[in-house]
Amino acid sequence: SYADSERLYEPLRTSTCTVKVVSTQYLMNLYTGKAQGTQVILKNEDDDRIEWCGFLQPNLYNQGYSSEIEEIEFEASDCLSSLQYLKYEDYYSNGRMSVPFSYAIGDIMEKCKLIKSYYITKKQYNDNISTQDLKLNNFFIAEHNFFSEEDEPWTLEEVLEETCKFFGYVCYQWGDCVYFIDYDQFTDAKKLLGYRYDKDSNWSKSTYVNITAASN
Repeated sequence: SYADSERLYEPLRTSTCTVKVVSTQYLMNLYTGKAQGTQVILKNEDDDRIEWCGFLQPNLYNQGYSSEIEEIEFEASDCLSSLQYLKYEDYYSNGRMSVPFSYAIGDIMEKCKLIKSYYITKKQYNDNISTQDLKLNNFFIAEHNFFSEEDEPWTLEEVLEETCKFFGYVCYQWGDCVYFIDYDQFTDAKKLLGYRYDKDSNWSKSTYVNITAASN
């Protein structure tokens, strides 16, 4: 389920999942103290499609040990939720520089671990010469913006959220993909066009797609 929001244009929408496990064994190995310690992947058995994925929340769980069969309830959060525990790191090894937004987002998707693709709505802007497609590899940001005055790095969640605010996107996870949606860009035919970036291509190559069809 997604967290309730009063705003349609909430920049970052995350989801949670409750998993109930019935077992005759002690499930000691499911406890995790890390944000990405134990993966949770829910698949549709009919077509082997991933419906939801994320990680167990870093909490303690109680097991009754009073009967042969125990039912334990676990809470999990999607991959985007785990970003609140991860800090931004310099993209280049030789110090902070200006990086394309596409590099920053690709790095964040990689650190989500379970995400295979992300989709981003096609937007246009006017550069006083002509109307251009907005592509994130054409827009750069200084990495110093991702650090506080005390030189403390932002969390990856903060980086992603502020990027969405800047470009006017709503970001959410569906299955093992992440979507950056601009609701104002829907066409008259209720289509939403944009670009897909894949983990298999190191997030560097984009494919022009119908996002509406891809999300069904």
